[in-house]
Amino acid sequence: MFPFSPVGKEYKMLSTINAHIASTIKLLDDKRRKDIHLGRADLMRKPIYKTFERLSSENTLHLMKQMKVIGVTTTRAASMYSDLEELKCPIVIIEEAAEVLESHNISVLTPHCQQLLLIGDHQQLKPMTSDYNMQKTYDLGISLFERMVNNDMRCYTLNVQHRMRPELCSLITPTIYPILINHASTKQYPSISGIGKDLYFVDHDHAEEDAEEASKKNKFEVEFLIQLAIYLLNNNYQPEEITILATYLGQVKALLRERQNIPNELLKKINITSVDNFQGEENKIILLSLVRNNQQSKIGFLAMENRVCVALSRAKEGLYIIGNMRQLSAKSKVWKSIKASLETQNAIGKHLPLTCKLHNKTTLLIHPSQFKRVKTGNCELPCNVSLKCGHMCTRRCHRLGTHDSSQCSVLSRMPHGILTELLLETVRSSGIIADYEYSNPSRYQPTPLQPANNWSCINSL
Repeated sequence: MFPFSPVGKEYKMLSTINAHIASTIKLLDDKRRKDIHLGRADLMRKPIYKTFERLSSENTLHLMKQMKVIGVTTTRAASMYSDLEELKCPIVIIEEAAEVLESHNISVLTPHCQQLLLIGDHQQLKPMTSDYNMQKTYDLGISLFERMVNNDMRCYTLNVQHRMRPELCSLITPTIYPILINHASTKQYPSISGIGKDLYFVDHDHAEEDAEEASKKNKFEVEFLIQLAIYLLNNNYQPEEITILATYLGQVKALLRERQNIPNELLKKINITSVDNFQGEENKIILLSLVRNNQQSKIGFLAMENRVCVALSRAKEGLYIIGNMRQLSAKSKVWKSIKASLETQNAIGKHLPLTCKLHNKTTLLIHPSQFKRVKTGNCELPCNVSLKCGHMCTRRCHRLGTHDSSQCSVLSRMPHGILTELLLETVRSSGIIADYEYSNPSRYQPTPLQPANNWSCINSL
C-alpha cells in the first residue's frame, strides 16, 4: 500500500485478503452473514489477524513519522499512546480544549512533550460526561483549560470578533465577555430584508409541554419559527443561510415534525438542530427557540451562562429569539442584563415587526396564523408597480422581480358584455378571440375560445 514502508508488501497482501472476505460477506443473506460475523470474531483471535493488526499499526506509524504535522482526535490518540511515545512529538496543540475532558487531555501527553498549547473558550460549552450526577459531584465538567484559567496561569485572550454585527454582540458584551471589540467588517452587513429589526426578541407566555426523554417542547414557538423561516425564504434568502436552533432536543424533534407537514421543498433544506450541536458553527440568520415557559418559573438549561453564550453568538447578520423574557430575567442575572440590552435597542416586544420597503408599511405579527397576511409578499396592499404595458400591477404585494412573467389583469377583470365595440374590434383584429355569439345586439356577450385569465393586456396588442 505504501511503497516506502518496510512492511508495505506484507501489509498490502493481508489487507487485500481482508477486503475480499468483507466483500464476499456482503453477498450473503442476513442469517449466513450473522453466522460468518460470529465466526469471524473467533478468527480475529487467530495468529494471522493478530499479524495483520500488528502490520497495520507498524505501517501507520511509519507513515506518520514522515509527516511534520499529525492530526488526531483525543479519543483516538489515547488508544494509540504507544505510537505517540514512539513519535516523540515535542509540541502538542489541543483545539477546542475547553470542551475536552481533563482526562482526555492528560492521556495524549507523553514524556517527550515540551510545549502544550490549549486553544478554546471556557465561557462556552463545557465537557460532557454520560453521567451528569458524576460530572456535577466530581467537577468533571471543568476542563484542563478552564482549570488553568481559574488558577491564573498565563493566558492570552483574543478580543476582536469578526462574526456578528455590533447589535448582536451587545447581548454578550459585557454580560459574558468583559471586552469584545467589533471588527470593521461586522459593521458593513446589509439589513435583513422584510423585517424591521436585525435583532429581535418575541416575548410571549404560551406554555411549554413535556416531550419524550424528559425533554421539553413549545408548540407556539414551533409554529412561529417555521412560519418565520418560510417568510424569510419568500424574501429570497437561501435555505443554507438560515438555521433554526432550539435549547431542547424535544423542541428540535417537534420542529422537524412540523416541517414535514408543510409542502415546501426549500423549507426542508433548512438546518434544524440543538444549540449544543451547533457549537463552533455560525450562519447568516439564526432563529432561536428558548422553549421554557411554565407556572413554576423554571428555566432549566437557560440558567447556564455557557449555553446562553453559545445560543446568542451563532448569528452573523440576523438573530430572532422567541421566549418568555419575564420568566428568564426573574431567574437569571445574565438574562436580566440581556433584557436591558434589548430594551435599549427597542428590540423586544410581543409583536414581530415585518416591513415592506415598497409600500413603506410595517405589519405587526403576534401569532403564527397571522403570517397568512404576508403569504405572497411583505404586506397586504396591492403591488401597484408599473408594468411594461403602462398599467399598474393589481396583484397583492409580492416579491419584486416576478413581473416579467405576470399578465396584466385590466382586460380579464372586465365583465363579459360590458366591452365597448371599439375594444371588441381591437380584440377581434388581434386574433386573440376568434368567435363571438350575440344574444342581445345592444349588449355584447363574447364567448372566448381561451380562458379570460389568459388574455393579454389591450395596450400590448
